[in-house]
Amino acid sequence: VAASWAMLNSKGSAASVVAPGGSAGPFTRPASDFAVQRIGADGRCLFRALSAGTGTGDEASAADSLRAAVVAELRKRREEVEWFLELPFEDYLRRMAQSATWGGEPELLMASKVLHRPLWVWMPGELVDRNRHSGRLVRTASYGDELGMEESTVVHLRYTGGHYELLLPKESSVPRSRL
Repeated sequence: VAASWAMLNSKGSAASVVAPGGSAGPFTRPASDFAVQRIGADGRCLFRALSAGTGTGDEASAADSLRAAVVAELRKRREEVEWFLELPFEDYLRRMAQSATWGGEPELLMASKVLHRPLWVWMPGELVDRNRHSGRLVRTASYGDELGMEESTVVHLRYTGGHYELLLPKESSVPRSRL
């Protein structure tokens, strides 16, 4: 059984984080395991990256449709999420419904439920010097691991502190089933 614990951000939202060697996949990986699909920076980057990662494209219309579904899921799960939002619930939903509003942890959590897919968020690893990272990515959050799906179904996102991009696993880096 993998060791896991909840990680809270400043809003108090929880994301599953799995310890190294856990059954939900690796905690760190070489950046070279992925190709980066660049995503436009228009406030929709999270939703564009998720749409592209699920095969519906990264166009504004696909991103906006996913955003609407995520906002509907937030409304449906009000009891679960209201306590960790920084704004009154209805104000938060009104703001999140706007296409230029950045998505974050609450939206990632709801997107995993809407898409029925695990979502893994990666960030650049250890800083080697002021301008260069170690070449590894660190998985900082996981959503939807309880779905128990193969790693090949995971949507991998890279977060750089203010922007999301899609990470596409290179064929040689995807673990093969041993069955």
